[in-house]
Amino acid sequence: MLRLPLPILLPMLDSNADPDIDEEIIVDKLLYGSFDVKAAITGNSGATSYESGGYGIRLENGSLLGLLLDAGGNITLNRWESYVLEIYDVASVDLVPDGLAGTTSANFDVDLKLDETAGNEYQGDSLNITFSFTLNQHSSQ
Repeated sequence: MLRLPLPILLPMLDSNADPDIDEEIIVDKLLYGSFDVKAAITGNSGATSYESGGYGIRLENGSLLGLLLDAGGNITLNRWESYVLEIYDVASVDLVPDGLAGTTSANFDVDLKLDETAGNEYQGDSLNITFSFTLNQHSSQ
């Protein structure tokens, strides 16, 4: 069985908006399975990592989770694209408990919304988002 670490996430943005629309796009929901990644980040902004329910989160460079938040306490794409977010299994620190075999799946849910206070200057603008998921085979395989 191939055993892989949980996702390492980095959004890449391409926008035709001026001013830059990624400052106005808010992460409304961020779940890995039933683990509420958004709540873990917003509720632990002064920490460099957080663990609960068998999962943990951290920024790749060891920075405070709060760096993902804007002044209003929202995770914006503008902030997120500057950091690599790691989600990991607490028991093994880097492995999905049962690995990701041929029939195994891992659900990752992200809902985004335009900030309600964003002005009309964004009407007609578009945004393309590419998420990079990096999975590495465990060295024991």
